[in-house]
Amino acid sequence: MDKIPPSVHRNLHLLALGSNASVESSANRSLLNRALDIFNSLSGVTLRCSRFYVTPAFPAGAGPDFVNACVAVESDLSPAEMLALCHRIEA
Repeated sequence: MDKIPPSVHRNLHLLALGSNASVESSANRSLLNRALDIFNSLSGVTLRCSRFYVTPAFPAGAGPDFVNACVAVESDLSPAEMLALCHRIEA
């Protein structure tokens, strides 16, 4: 995997994303895509996003399957500010 060098004055944040808000995998994918769109418009540049993975809830039967992804984001935000932003997007 290629290394992603951050710009001189920006922070590289690695985030794990997931949703099982719906029983429909396509709806969960849409939620993740919408979160990425909001995130990009507010805080910085998404450098790289993994493909989306469908994983079962644990324990079995605890809920709908999850759609998960990882994203590398370059931003001027501090880690605490990034966490606050993630919480706002999640809400």
